[in-house]
Amino acid sequence: MKKLVGSFLALSAGSLLTGHLQAAEPVIEEVIVTAQKREQSLMDVPISITAVSSEAMEANLVDDIFDLRAVTPSLDIRAVDPPGVGTSFALRGLGNSVFNMGFEPAVGTFVDGVYRSRSGLLAASDFADIERVEILKGPQGTLFGRNTSAGVVHFISKRPSTEAMEGMAQVSYEEHNRARFKGSINIPFSDQLAGRFSANLGTGDGWLDNVGNGQSELHDLDRWTIKGQLAWQPTDNLDVWLSVDYSELDEACCLPVKSRNDPNDALFNQPLAAAIGSNDTIPADIDEREVGTNVTPRYEAEDFGAALEINLDVGNVTLTSLTAYREFEDSNFKDNDFTGVDMLRSNQNLPEVSLFSEELRAAGDFDVGSGSVHWIVGAFYSKEEIELTNEFIWGPQVNNLFFLGPFLTPGRAYLAEFTQEIESIAGFVHVTWDVTDQLSLTGGFRYSDDEKEGTLVNTVPGTGGFFPGAPNSLPLPVVFDYDSEIDFSEPTGTFSVNYAWNDNVSTFLTYSHGYKSGGISMTRDAAGVAFGLGDPVAGCATGTVAIPASPFCAGLAPSSPNFDEETSDHYEIGLKSRLLDGRLQLLASAWVTDFDDLQIQVLRPDGTFAVTNAASASSEGFEIEGNFAANEYLDLNFSLQWVDASYGGEVGVVPGAGDLSNQNLNNSSDFTGVIGGTLDLPISSDWSWFMSANLFYRSDVTLNPGGPRDVKEQDGYQLVNFRSGIRSADDKYEVAVWCRNCTDEDYQYSNFSIPFDGAILGHSARWSHIGEPRYFGVTGTVRF
Repeated sequence: MKKLVGSFLALSAGSLLTGHLQAAEPVIEEVIVTAQKREQSLMDVPISITAVSSEAMEANLVDDIFDLRAVTPSLDIRAVDPPGVGTSFALRGLGNSVFNMGFEPAVGTFVDGVYRSRSGLLAASDFADIERVEILKGPQGTLFGRNTSAGVVHFISKRPSTEAMEGMAQVSYEEHNRARFKGSINIPFSDQLAGRFSANLGTGDGWLDNVGNGQSELHDLDRWTIKGQLAWQPTDNLDVWLSVDYSELDEACCLPVKSRNDPNDALFNQPLAAAIGSNDTIPADIDEREVGTNVTPRYEAEDFGAALEINLDVGNVTLTSLTAYREFEDSNFKDNDFTGVDMLRSNQNLPEVSLFSEELRAAGDFDVGSGSVHWIVGAFYSKEEIELTNEFIWGPQVNNLFFLGPFLTPGRAYLAEFTQEIESIAGFVHVTWDVTDQLSLTGGFRYSDDEKEGTLVNTVPGTGGFFPGAPNSLPLPVVFDYDSEIDFSEPTGTFSVNYAWNDNVSTFLTYSHGYKSGGISMTRDAAGVAFGLGDPVAGCATGTVAIPASPFCAGLAPSSPNFDEETSDHYEIGLKSRLLDGRLQLLASAWVTDFDDLQIQVLRPDGTFAVTNAASASSEGFEIEGNFAANEYLDLNFSLQWVDASYGGEVGVVPGAGDLSNQNLNNSSDFTGVIGGTLDLPISSDWSWFMSANLFYRSDVTLNPGGPRDVKEQDGYQLVNFRSGIRSADDKYEVAVWCRNCTDEDYQYSNFSIPFDGAILGHSARWSHIGEPRYFGVTGTVRF
């Protein structure tokens, strides 16, 4: 594998660097960002930002949020089933646990300035008409202060223009019989009104074979997105922007694969699976990309949103109102024993996640002596409502389950129904004082208040058999309900110094204090276990005691489902430069981020969750990012990050995870990096040939800090993307062939055990979510 990658890079470098070296010297284009709610050069903003343009996304085959990992090494995005609940963003090793809608994201996601309350709600749609993605690193305590204790990922759309009618249509065909369509059109209705409309469609087969029922391929593609925008400027001092979008998907998604078998599998799982004409995967091997399940999972989702932005200039002050409403629904049906045995199924539904938000801002500037002051004052309000149901269903073979099977009744094991309502309000001020042409000082302050109410109602039917009326959820635990109200508030802010040594080199020093409100856990056992089967290794869950001469544990009393807020203090020093007459842009920074009361969640082998606050955690490291215009035809880019992200020494033992003191944070790596290039050569007066290549590298990944030593890490790996084709000189026509993960690298991004792998003795089977395989494809594009 390494030889193949090395040969690939050597060949690419040789091709890229030969010929045409006498062409006119170009410069790196200035990058304009809106990280401080106004348009600025990337060089002038005193924080670390990675800006990925639509052209860079296309060159590097970025079709959805998960593909961003390959072009921004500081960003990690992982998803487990179902994506709406199980998607998490992390920056510099800092992010969130998954499987719990009660956790709000440490890395906030925004689309056109509108906050998305859960990262997974972005997983249902592909990129539709995106202009660029801005990745703001470190806590954003002022302007993007809503639960951004680790950073922000901001997706920014292409907006309507009154200048000209233009559009594009793009069709792709790729392996696994997949087809994608993307289209957009900009229509100037008048000098004052323009509209922009876009659509994405994807359909095709899956890449994960189900050998359990022999009838399905998982991770198929069946989704579409439409978006419409209107921009209206009736006067010189008033502009209005309206955006409406809708997405829908219906896919066979998602299941982990078995990465290690239980020794009892051959005696238990395989005969039971064979009895119903199914199969259990053995030996376990993620390289085979196979699962063995008797039930085909389904994931369906709908996402709707609308946003209205109004900007009014009154003198030298701009007043802004940004109003938004979003609504998300999904349903996930799957085989929850993950095997060919018909023992346990689940239905998990988000009947609705609705979010209304309103942001009001006033911004302006004035002169002070020889300098100037830029200021923003604002207020933010949001209200979110969540409804979630989770149902477990015993299959007909549950009666074969060890010593408890004869006492259970096939059918519903339990139904857990959650509700949660969250109201947030904040006020903020942000000021930049350009003291001189070289020195700028920035300060910001925000005060946030969050109120949350949540309920959980469990319905557990009685079993038949020997003990009529006994809870049918056993050996899954019988748990307590809850009805909880909590309130959190916190001042946050930032202070930065930026000094421009000359027109091409500047340095910055920044401090920021971040905050993420506490919450109410939305896991079934959040209020404690009343009665359940103890884990053979970990023993009884927290808050329970062993029942003498039995494998059972009983709860002493209900516990609180709440967890505390987490806070972060961030220190960073950075360099931004344009060298070699503007041909090289080099960005570098070093940071330390300290967390107090980091919110974490651990899945215990007995099926219960440990939700708590780790006393402390930290991320420290450095990164360097560069773009080099080698000549008129060749652009090169690279990025490297080193990070040490770990729990503090005083964290201690977390139930179900062991002693986490000084251990690496989940899914953290010491090194990540990207190197790539784009070559565009004219081959005639009418056509040019282009090629782009990208190599992403990640060192060993800590998947499960508290797990067994032999499964806690994913070895380092590399992913190679490649794209090449021809393009007309007027940029109207383009045909490209490409491959994603060209070397067909196998890797996992989760590793865990479950209570029912068919043989519950010891819980030694392991399961992993794995990355996508190699894809070859061809894409044709027409622009007009």
